Amino acid sequence: VQSLVRDLRSYISADGKGVAGDQFAAFAKWYADNKSGGRTIAESIGSIDVAPTVLELAGLLSTDDRVGIADQLRGRSCLPLMNGETSSRDVISETDYRLYTYKRSIVTPDGWKLIYTLETKSRELFDLRTDPRERNNLAAEQSQRADALQERLFAHFAAVGHDLPSRRWIPGYNPVYNFRPPAPR
Repeated sequence: VQSLVRDLRSYISADGKGVAGDQFAAFAKWYADNKSGGRTIAESIGSIDVAPTVLELAGLLSTDDRVGIADQLRGRSCLPLMNGETSSRDVISETDYRLYTYKRSIVTPDGWKLIYTLETKSRELFDLRTDPRERNNLAAEQSQRADALQERLFAHFAAVGHDLPSRRWIPGYNPVYNFRPPAPR
């Protein structure tokens, strides 16, 4: 724990003020003290929820937030879940794997998952309770459920300023990484 605290403190307090470093040190201590007991959170959360959780644990995010940090974050703090509360909400994800494919998905609290592929306008629907490996696409036979989930998915992205249907989604090579085959000699 001491090395984690030291590393966090040196990283965060690079501005010389040290206040945030002390708050992260408190977070690291809290984490270490509570880690041994462990708690499984049954609700699904997204990686987008990590930043608000850490900020709240560090004391940098609160309901009387005067600088508006909470308004700038799309995720929500998991601190209530860590403290034993329950929540029921959709988890949204997006994948633009090197621009070869553009996928958006929604997982509902009751275990349904819709994957929408933007470039082909195709969708896959899975009941994760009975098909956790996503092998049986139910989109055709449960088209009304797929329609409803697609509507929720698109509404989420519209709410954060992304009008998915208005853009052309053309897959292509985007050199995110600087690699090319070696030139012939």
